[in-house]
Amino acid sequence: MKKRFIGKMLSLMLLATCAAGIGNAANLSTADAVIENDDKIQTKTVLKENAAAVDESAVNLTDEDPEVTISLKESTITSLSHSYKLYVNSGNINNAYMLGYYGDGDEYLPLTFNYDVQDTDGNIEHRTTALEKQSLITTYDFAGEKLGASTFNTYADLPVTSDYTVLEDTITITNIFGVTVDDSEGYNKYLPDYSKSYYAVPEIGYYRVYNMDDYFSTSFISITSFNNYTSLNVNVHNQATESYKELYSSYEDYEDEIAAGTCYLNLQFASMVDSEVNVTFKDGTTQLYDISTTDSIYLTEEDNTVRFLIKDLDADEVESFYITNLNYRMKLTNISEDGAESDVSRSTKNIRFTRVNFVAEGDISVLNVTAMLWITFISLAVCILAIDLLLYFYRKEKYKNDEFRRVNTKSYIKNSLIFWGGIEVLVLDIMIIATRAWGMNNSTTVYNPLDVYIIWFTLIVLFFIGYLVVFFKNVISNRKERLKVERLGLNDTHEDDGTN
Repeated sequence: MKKRFIGKMLSLMLLATCAAGIGNAANLSTADAVIENDDKIQTKTVLKENAAAVDESAVNLTDEDPEVTISLKESTITSLSHSYKLYVNSGNINNAYMLGYYGDGDEYLPLTFNYDVQDTDGNIEHRTTALEKQSLITTYDFAGEKLGASTFNTYADLPVTSDYTVLEDTITITNIFGVTVDDSEGYNKYLPDYSKSYYAVPEIGYYRVYNMDDYFSTSFISITSFNNYTSLNVNVHNQATESYKELYSSYEDYEDEIAAGTCYLNLQFASMVDSEVNVTFKDGTTQLYDISTTDSIYLTEEDNTVRFLIKDLDADEVESFYITNLNYRMKLTNISEDGAESDVSRSTKNIRFTRVNFVAEGDISVLNVTAMLWITFISLAVCILAIDLLLYFYRKEKYKNDEFRRVNTKSYIKNSLIFWGGIEVLVLDIMIIATRAWGMNNSTTVYNPLDVYIIWFTLIVLFFIGYLVVFFKNVISNRKERLKVERLGLNDTHEDDGTN
């Protein structure tokens, strides 16, 4: 009897649980994601009832329009951010939605992520992050055929440091509006319908979280500056091999070729067309600098020195910086017998990391090339002047009775300026070329302020070399003539020695 009673109680509890699950079905959202190159399928459920609080008057968009799909497709983590790729599909061809409205004043209503984060001690705090507008021609982003496209994609870059974890079951997206049409000006002008605002709880559509630490690490090593240009020099240490093996399940098929050196893991920061450098100064202020480029920065599998050249940046005040929208690309590349390279089909994996941080382990060394060149120039000029004056008085006295080597002051000054000036330029040219090759060798193709100096200084050095050739040719010719005169004894008498 006791066992039968316990069995009935368990049955009733199971039925109650099922009923509760059915009753709460409206509060559940599931998303299935298939792992590429794997046979696994993982599903993550987000409890809408735990979502961060929204305006009571707002309506859950997917409840009103079940054909709308709103999901997070990617998840990446750096020490400064947790990023998601947001995907929206309007579904119903007759419906359209404005995803934020970026007007002026009270009409600045950006698409906003609302979420909770938890620190390592278990404390929870609520945060909001406004997303930037993607459209270049409208004051809103959108999803809907009526507005031009049924789908919309953007990145939600949340400023969450590694000390916190995003509680994904609290994420809600607000400032979503329906669309009204104003034709009072003779054409259809689309405006947000403020009479009803929407919020959305995104489905979790990703299967893997990409943590930057699993692929590479960074450090800030030094700064080089010249005039109003500054080179931020950093180290990038790759550690992506093991993580790449998990992403590309056919890696084992190429291990023999990799060991033989006919195939390698090609790593790079791919085209950074949307990247910016956010510099933090010693006084705590920050400033953005654009480094957009279509170039890729190729990396070895270990340590790499990477340089970013920036204009109008005060090198002495830089504390640290981070780069946004950094696309980390991995792929296998074959090397043929003739040295030609070709990528292994379907081996390319791209991961977008934002807010990639560069911090120095200690004090940052700053090399001011402008000051270094001026110090070198002045120091060398002082030394040259001292040597030149000593030589002048020494030779003027020693060769005052020598027809061939007697000092002509005007000629001496001219030759000294050319000779010692050439030495100055040669030394400075070598220093500038060395600085261009190492300290300010930007990792992407941009204007480098040292190039124009290298061109002009090198031309002067070539002129100087030509001058030296003529100068020493005359010296040799004069020496031969002098030796001839001495051999014939033409300078043995006072009358013939060329003096008065």
